[in-house]
Amino acid sequence: MELLPKYSAWAEGVLAAGGAQQDDVLMYVMLWRIDAGDYAGALEIGRHALRHGWVMPLGNRNVQTVLAEEMADAAQSALLAAAGFDADLLLQTLDLTTDLDMPDQSRARLHKAIGAVLSESNPASALNHLNHALQLDPRCGVKKEKQQLERRLRNDSR
Repeated sequence: MELLPKYSAWAEGVLAAGGAQQDDVLMYVMLWRIDAGDYAGALEIGRHALRHGWVMPLGNRNVQTVLAEEMADAAQSALLAAAGFDADLLLQTLDLTTDLDMPDQSRARLHKAIGAVLSESNPASALNHLNHALQLDPRCGVKKEKQQLERRLRNDSR
């Protein structure tokens, strides 16, 4: 991510100016920020891009799908590495993309990631997100986690 620092001041300038014209380079910076772990910075660009109706320069995914999938994947990778992930970043992503069109599987990935991140700190909310994921994509791979959380919540209520 050697390129990211070279574009930081420029990206901040575009965002501060509120530029509405499509900027492909800024869209790449959004992806680079996710890759570099600057999730809040990526969300800032994503919020700006969605506000102005920008599109991804290459590929077949729209901005909201890219944000949902990439943030979900980053969270899952962090959890696999036992590194933890800020649930608020995922909840911001969900809030930002809730009313926007994307494949159900992509939205399910985001709910699955939120459920995984919240499973220790807020099991009831985690279960809610896993249920949403399952409704959106029955093959999203949350059934085992869902059963474990249900069992845990039942045991906690005794």
